[in-house]
Amino acid sequence: MRKIVSSAAVVWLSMMALACGKKGGILPPFVYIPQKAENLKAVQRGQHILLDWTNPESYSDGRPLTDISAI
Repeated sequence: MRKIVSSAAVVWLSMMALACGKKGGILPPFVYIPQKAENLKAVQRGQHILLDWTNPESYSDGRPLTDISAI
């Protein structure tokens, strides 16, 4: 009985390993590069420098830039 259970477990694990994944062509990784910031201006106020710019609205490949988590 123990041999049957072991054999069944090996067959089941083999079937699960073969069923994983999706076959297809190799694709390059996604690179999310935003377009450059526009209208960059720097103004000195005492010992501080204030920066002002317009955030990009899309990535370099044209997809829209929906959220900016940090600047």
